[in-house]
Amino acid sequence: MKIKIPREIKVGAHSYRIILTPQLKIDQDKRGIVDHRRQTIELEGSMPNTMLVAVLLHEVVHIIDEVYSCHTDEDTTDRIAQGLTDMFYNMGIEFDWSDISEVNE
Repeated sequence: MKIKIPREIKVGAHSYRIILTPQLKIDQDKRGIVDHRRQTIELEGSMPNTMLVAVLLHEVVHIIDEVYSCHTDEDTTDRIAQGLTDMFYNMGIEFDWSDISEVNE
């Protein structure tokens, strides 16, 4: 089963646009960044698909934390995101990034 990654992810009333940003790891030493003011999720687009999904889910957990005031720390966020990634892949779910054509250069 394939799941198409949408251009925007909505959490509560907030929509966050997904952007693949080349050189994010080199420029900012990060694989993913969530910007609550601009409501964007930037991801290093050169990562393998499994890592790209894990980083996207990590940033989504940060958004959930912000919107619902969960107060999770970075380690807990990592564990939740990796657990969700493992679960999806163990269920045979693949992720289709074809709608994410926007690249921030």
